[in-house]
Amino acid sequence: MSIRAFWVCLVAVPLTAGCTGCQGDGGNVPSAASSLDGSMPDAVSPAASSPEAAPESAVDVRDGADEPVDPPHGIPQWEALADPVVGCNVDRLTNASELKLFDWQACVGIDACEEAVLNPDMIETTAQMLYDTPVTDGDAGVIAAIGFESPDGPASGVYFARQDGQVLSGFRTLYSQDEDCNILGAALWKDRFGVVLAHSPVNQSHRIGGLVGRLAPVFSASSFEISPLPSNLGATDTPMGEARWLWRWYPDQLSSYSNVDGSGGVVFAHIDSSILMLGGPTAVGPAFLSSVVAVGDGGQPVGYVGVSDGVAPLTPYIEGTPDVWTGAPAFANSHVAWMRGIHPHGDYSTFDSVELWASEFHSAADPLQPYKVGDSPSNGMAVELAAGWGYFATRGLGDGGPRPRETLLWNLATKVERSITLPVDRQIFSYPGITHTDLWILAQQSSTMKARYLMRIALQ
Repeated sequence: MSIRAFWVCLVAVPLTAGCTGCQGDGGNVPSAASSLDGSMPDAVSPAASSPEAAPESAVDVRDGADEPVDPPHGIPQWEALADPVVGCNVDRLTNASELKLFDWQACVGIDACEEAVLNPDMIETTAQMLYDTPVTDGDAGVIAAIGFESPDGPASGVYFARQDGQVLSGFRTLYSQDEDCNILGAALWKDRFGVVLAHSPVNQSHRIGGLVGRLAPVFSASSFEISPLPSNLGATDTPMGEARWLWRWYPDQLSSYSNVDGSGGVVFAHIDSSILMLGGPTAVGPAFLSSVVAVGDGGQPVGYVGVSDGVAPLTPYIEGTPDVWTGAPAFANSHVAWMRGIHPHGDYSTFDSVELWASEFHSAADPLQPYKVGDSPSNGMAVELAAGWGYFATRGLGDGGPRPRETLLWNLATKVERSITLPVDRQIFSYPGITHTDLWILAQQSSTMKARYLMRIALQ
């Protein structure tokens, strides 16, 4: 799973700040969801039940083959949903089983690496991929949600595909001068999905909601709208868990909704007189972890990792002290990892030094057995990171600042660190996630800064 642990962009508030109307079920309750359930033409059977199963008919070229691969072709067919979603006309893909979104070819200059060759009939050469392009690895196999925005044709869309490129489903919005409708990103938990949709009509109120549903064994989807919207607009992190879908509203409010139909909205954490900051939420099955900066004993700020089921208030999961904060949690299946900041500075975002820590994963805090994995090259909590299957990844950092082409990858069990550098014409844009075999990277071209390059690099 990919996590944006926002610490450097968070805004501190006075200790007397409060929040009205944010308790219990009183805030941001979605309107009645409309169902699109039923057997669809784009339903695809699930993959092998074990994540250790071989990739779904994937061709792995990382054994040395370096011949260019021709892109797959196949024209998508679309059908409008019966009802608008947050006032937007949305199309769904009807011939998914006939399409491949990409094939893989060997990367240039990196061992054990592949780069996706995109189907130009599905994602135009002028389009770029969205930041929130997650990859999940569970009982239904490896599934990627490839979001895109295009200046030509549809305004934005998302395709769901297996790791061999076989398409499972897709949605898109069409551009209109009067209707500013955009798919902002997607979320995945095993075979469940969510699509974030925003509508900003001219001279009218902003609307946000989306679609939630299941990709296999039978496709289903429901639309929902969040109403009323919180005053602090801007959903920056939207990790999906086993039963709930968490949305973090900028600057700092956490709410969650049913990942079945988008109903039952609950605000379970927000800035108030005791909580100064929230950030970096991540899903750990039925629960969520989040970075918290709170007022501790004696009025001193303390950073810790909190846990919630998405309904109950956050409680400490990994404790911190005024001198040693914890934050930037990451779920790595067998392990949980986090950053440990030594001697925080007054800006709440930098420290004298930062370390990477981990423990074998347990749902309760008591059985955790924390140990230090290594030292971070940064003096701040990780801004870009990914974790999964016993591994943790974040961007590299040098004396001159961030290294846009470098990733540091740790094996949490062995504490072995590995540096991965992309080719000179590629820069890291985001981390879709880590599967049981690969680290996935979404890269942008150095010259155009357009994110179009989906890469996977073998963990071993």
